[in-house]
Amino acid sequence: MLKLVNVGKIYSQEGNVSVGIRKVNLELSVGEFVAITGESGSGKTTLLNVLSGIDNYEEGEMYVNGEETSYFSTEDLEDYRNKYVGFIFQNYNIIDSYTVRENVEAALLFNGYPKEKIRERAAELIEKVGLTHRIRTKSSKLSGGEKQRVVIARALAKDPVIIACDEPTGNLDYDSSKQIIELLHEVSKDKLVLIVTHDFEEVKDYATRVIRVFDSEIKEDRILRPHEEANINFEELKVNKPKRGQLLPFSFKDLFASPKRLIFNSIVFFVMALMVLVSIGFYRNQTRRSESYETFGQFYNQDTRRIVLNKKDKSFFTDAELNEIKNLNGVDFIIENDILVDSKYNFSFGQADYNIYFDGYLLPASVLKIDQLAAGNAPTNEDEVVVSLKTSEIKNMGYKEAGDLVGKTANVYFPSKGQVTVSGVILSDNNVKGQMNYMYLYDNYYKDFYSYVFLTSYGYSSQSYDGDYAYRFGYDTFNVVLDNTLTGNEAKVNFDTTLNTEHTYKLENNVYDGLELTLNVIAKTNEQEGSFIHLSEEYYNKYEKAVYGVRQVSIFTTSTAKTDGVRNRIKNMGYNSVVVAEIAQENVLDSIVAYLLILGIGYFLVGTFFVVFATLNHSQKSRSGDIEILRTIGATKAELKFSLIIQYLFIGLIAFVLSMILLIVLRFTTKGEFRLALEYLDFLDYIIVLVLVLAMSYLLSLLFIK
Repeated sequence: MLKLVNVGKIYSQEGNVSVGIRKVNLELSVGEFVAITGESGSGKTTLLNVLSGIDNYEEGEMYVNGEETSYFSTEDLEDYRNKYVGFIFQNYNIIDSYTVRENVEAALLFNGYPKEKIRERAAELIEKVGLTHRIRTKSSKLSGGEKQRVVIARALAKDPVIIACDEPTGNLDYDSSKQIIELLHEVSKDKLVLIVTHDFEEVKDYATRVIRVFDSEIKEDRILRPHEEANINFEELKVNKPKRGQLLPFSFKDLFASPKRLIFNSIVFFVMALMVLVSIGFYRNQTRRSESYETFGQFYNQDTRRIVLNKKDKSFFTDAELNEIKNLNGVDFIIENDILVDSKYNFSFGQADYNIYFDGYLLPASVLKIDQLAAGNAPTNEDEVVVSLKTSEIKNMGYKEAGDLVGKTANVYFPSKGQVTVSGVILSDNNVKGQMNYMYLYDNYYKDFYSYVFLTSYGYSSQSYDGDYAYRFGYDTFNVVLDNTLTGNEAKVNFDTTLNTEHTYKLENNVYDGLELTLNVIAKTNEQEGSFIHLSEEYYNKYEKAVYGVRQVSIFTTSTAKTDGVRNRIKNMGYNSVVVAEIAQENVLDSIVAYLLILGIGYFLVGTFFVVFATLNHSQKSRSGDIEILRTIGATKAELKFSLIIQYLFIGLIAFVLSMILLIVLRFTTKGEFRLALEYLDFLDYIIVLVLVLAMSYLLSLLFIK
């Protein structure tokens, strides 16, 4: 069956060359029980490795059933081992993390045994070597003799023609050694048994032939007793390989066989996925870009959650349109006719020796959420307000905490109010960057205040003289009032004007073009202070519609991270819209920071890959022994490659899911900039990171496979 003609094997390592065997000539046939003996380092193990296809050779020729093997590739040698050879080693080469049954089943699997018969066949082999009572025991808990019995059962799993044994009793006591040799003899009736041993005495009663190796050469080849050559039809022997569907359950079984290694590798991938996701969130937070819109003017309140929108034809919003906008995902609340949103207030708390001033913007109390309050309650009348302050500002006033301000009187500076009572306090320390401080007014008063501000409108008057227009008053402010004594376009004013002259008044607010009214001023009024213009009911209704009809709204999103998404949905609905915070020009420092951040994240991702590789490489090296064992029992490179890829992709997937769950939890439990960064992560970001993690898992598995 096997024939060696002048075969030589040379080892080269780190520039040193040594001879394994030289000029070996040998013929072996099935049915022999061959003992290969010799001193340590004589070359007997090298001879066994060449015969069994573990090592190739540099000189001569080895024939298998008359076929030359010198041209065999790595894959050809795999096929030879899988087709002909079963291995038994001194150090057992057993996978300790597997049970007895799993070790034997692995050999059956990689030799293409039918899936539905693997378990039954494994039980038969285990019974044959006398280990049925230990079938579910982890191999690490077996004695040396029991481990060697498992190895014999595993070697027999593919019913090999050759059984290659390298010092199979070297680590066993006398009784265990005798049992193993007897077992090998029992199973070797129709096989070629090659047994390397340092103690010929233990095999002399069973061996049919002894080969003594000395100084890399065969010095003795002696027949001890005749043998009956087995009649084997070698043409019927074929290499059976498992299907990919069978490798999947094996891959997961192998993965979970070492839970500590699985947990460690998962933690490494988990930290990697977590850091990448957080980095993307901070990147998104830092690199928001400005856009310019000609539709809108300047806004003072540049809260990062605020989106201002109006209709392209400047018409009024209908109730249905407003409801649709309010119900958009990510919208917290909406302010109709939002002129007061840009109205700034300032107030002070009078102390014995000094006053401390604060400022902010106005909102109705109806948008206030109770869980925002650090102390107190929402306003219950027009004399009460809720204010937002920093903890440091409260302490600077001499108070210890927010609750100390509740019930205190504040001096407020905006029209028609002098003093208010603080009914509640919000700690603005919890606000993230870009969100403004607010004073929340009782709803009815907020509406009255809005009317006061809006009815005191901005406008200008123009007079016509022989076709030329002279702008007499320029910009002025005035109060518009209803006068039932007037009809049509008749008007009365108390400021300086020429009577019975048609004036075109253009009434406007801070945000959008107002209503143009052409008036016939017929008389002066009796008002002594302020500027007033009296209109007929017809014209007053036109003006009131322009004032109270909703032409523009401000949306406040649930968080800054939601702003871009809501704005995009609004654009798709056909409205003009602008994120107010983006009107400000992006400064050079922001650009530099954003650029450096992009570079930093790029270097971070590359560095993360190598750190993860270095960390997992140590873990993977601990598996190299198991992989060598799987190779000897029939696993090919392609099969192990597939299994490792599946395992690392699974670890990457699990780690990603865990990191995503943690970030979602942190998103709802943390505050400040970290929470804002997490809120910037959207579904697409998670998909991108998932692909990235899986790609890194795949690349790492390829590196480890080498």
